[in-house]
Amino acid sequence: RSMRREPDNTASFRSSAQRGPPSKVPEVHIMGEVVGGMDFGDGVSCRWKIEHGKHWSVLEGDPSGHSQTAYVRHPTEPAAWNHPIDLHYRTTSIQGWPKIIVQIQQLDNFGRLRIVGYGFAHVPCTPGLHNITIPCWRPTGTPNEELTAFFLGNMPQLLDDDLIYHKAVKERCFLITVPSGKVSCEFSVLTRHFGDFAVDS
Repeated sequence: RSMRREPDNTASFRSSAQRGPPSKVPEVHIMGEVVGGMDFGDGVSCRWKIEHGKHWSVLEGDPSGHSQTAYVRHPTEPAAWNHPIDLHYRTTSIQGWPKIIVQIQQLDNFGRLRIVGYGFAHVPCTPGLHNITIPCWRPTGTPNEELTAFFLGNMPQLLDDDLIYHKAVKERCFLITVPSGKVSCEFSVLTRHFGDFAVDS
């Protein structure tokens, strides 16, 4: 009679012990807010999104949002939005560092919504508290289109939002634009495990 042998699991235990704990993956935590806008006029809101490269993934948080519509008492006053941003990323490369893209919308007295500004800025890559200003612009049309926009509010707008950043180098040179205002943002940037990959943080 042949005797049944118990399976030898020492090899599997040995291989699992040699593997050790999983390697640490760099993480970035971005907290802050879209503080407000200047020189856009009255009844404006900010639609924003934070884009990242292919080596990044979102662990927690919403990478896009839309603020409330802010009204000002005087044209020189900033429109206050104070819209919160809270994102937690993991990454395998510093390429494709997050950037914020904004689109400013204006609601007039007749309930018409128009886009009055576009802009983008890179999120600071050093840990700490940062205040940044995003200069915004809008495309211009022909003199007749600008006259129509002045009286009817039908401002020229982009048909492709990729012109704000992704296609800016190749195709923005064909656009005629004018400054439209500025957006102020505040970011607190935290990094984790960057030192394990010889990246200064």
